[in-house]
Amino acid sequence: MNLSEQLNYYSKSIGFSFKELSEASGISTGTISNYRAGKQIPKMNNPKLSMLAKAIVELGRKKDLTFYYDDVLLELQKSVSGNIEVSFDIYISNLNKLLKTLNISNIELARKLNYDPSQISRFLSGERLPSDIGKFSSQIASFIANNYSDSCYCSLLQELFECGKDETDSPTKIHKKIIEWLGSNTDTTEENPINSFLDNLDKFDLNDFIGAINFNNIKVPSVPFELPTTNYYHGLEEFKQAEFDFMKASALSKSRADVIMYSDMPIAEMARDENFAKKYMYGMAILLKKNLHISFIHDVHRSFEEMLLGLEGNIPMYMTGQISPYYFPEPQSRVFSHLLKVSGTAAMCGFAVTGDHKDGLYLVTKNKTEVQKYRTAAEMMLKSARPLMDIYRGDRKAKFADHLHSMWKAGSRRMIFSSLPIFTISEELLLKILHRANISDESTNEILSFRADYHTAMTELLKKYSISVEISSLSKEKFDESRVSLELSQLFYDNSIAYNYDEYTEHLQQTFDFAESFNNCTVKVENEPTFKNISFSIIEDKCVIVSKANDPAIHFVIHHPKMVRAFENFVPLIKG
Repeated sequence: MNLSEQLNYYSKSIGFSFKELSEASGISTGTISNYRAGKQIPKMNNPKLSMLAKAIVELGRKKDLTFYYDDVLLELQKSVSGNIEVSFDIYISNLNKLLKTLNISNIELARKLNYDPSQISRFLSGERLPSDIGKFSSQIASFIANNYSDSCYCSLLQELFECGKDETDSPTKIHKKIIEWLGSNTDTTEENPINSFLDNLDKFDLNDFIGAINFNNIKVPSVPFELPTTNYYHGLEEFKQAEFDFMKASALSKSRADVIMYSDMPIAEMARDENFAKKYMYGMAILLKKNLHISFIHDVHRSFEEMLLGLEGNIPMYMTGQISPYYFPEPQSRVFSHLLKVSGTAAMCGFAVTGDHKDGLYLVTKNKTEVQKYRTAAEMMLKSARPLMDIYRGDRKAKFADHLHSMWKAGSRRMIFSSLPIFTISEELLLKILHRANISDESTNEILSFRADYHTAMTELLKKYSISVEISSLSKEKFDESRVSLELSQLFYDNSIAYNYDEYTEHLQQTFDFAESFNNCTVKVENEPTFKNISFSIIEDKCVIVSKANDPAIHFVIHHPKMVRAFENFVPLIKG
């Protein structure tokens, strides 16, 4: 069936009018009418198909009819599978015009997008096409939006796109216009897993999590745990039990030795079991309750999406400050999958032929000789691993300060703030805010000193490098709906110090004034902040510093090149 026939089928099966479908989906009646008449056919990954599928499922539910979203979406996608919305000749022509307008070389584009230069050359000549045009378009749009949004480039883009200033006055708008110009009609920004990772981190509250798992009432078991010296496990269900047995044995031991964990085993099958996931998280919580430090070596050679999903799942653990994540820079053998976890008195080891996890073999042992051998191997692995990220909480304040000061000395950077940058505020305004908020003399002196150091460092940095600052400019109404506070997360300051609106607007103006005093400092403004509780700095080709202001204050310094590049291509989702 084509799309028209498929929509008619659902309309008759469920008994809804197309006006009702329009209201439920949010798609205009004119567009739906064009779909029915065959005058307009969306591409397979057009978001409107997802909107239609959700609406059809909801309309069915109201009539006590069960339709599953995945099934409906698949049928809609199949009905348009032969449609192509982009002429490849026009696409390549537009892409070349865009790069020529901005004077972007093949080599620069290849480096930023992590492609081979010869591959880019073949794309631009039309000799070869990207396997995923939508993804490739979004990568280009992200790169240009984040690096070519100054006024001089915006003028060139406005002339090329034949549009007004208001359509290119922010990175998100430039990104959207580039997607439209290239003609792919596919923008994958919303699917960027970095957005999801940051959104989950922004919303995460450690206190809520502790309450949800009743962490404060967890008792580390003391009853003897009967486990054979060495036990073997076969099949997925026994593999789950092996995980629990290892954590029980580790929690019951008197040893305070660090725990080392590594696994490149597939996780999807076991993760589908919600009961297992809850028990696993509880077991990890017991190890943390015992104040054991865990070094976790991640397999980053999975797909980037899977890697970030794993990181998202570990956010609660990372927030405790008791986990240090690592990775191997080179991919391990893909003939076999492996697992090795070692505590002070227990070890868990597993292997399987890649692609055949269920027929693998796990073992858990408490034999002292065997545990020591596995521990030696795990420690050697850890020495070969690199930090995936450094995590700093208040107890590592001094070490974070040292790292921060070293990062102040070199490198162009892009800085996205949930509030306003503390280095742009005047000492007089800051002092006025601190006095109004009744901040103690000791804290006032510490905050003023930090502001002075930061201001000096950024002023010196701008003599050699560029800084892009991304902030929001809130209306009085938006400001009153939120609580905007001084950006003091890097000081691990316990209490937030909120602006009043006059203080906020004065600091906002000082931020613009600071940028205008330097040729290589730019300020990009959105109508509301991308995130409420986190800010981050991307230091070109070096690292990313993600700072969470509260619940608790914590900083993630991310080193892995793949993640750094993903942050470099990050474009905030369009608000409102």
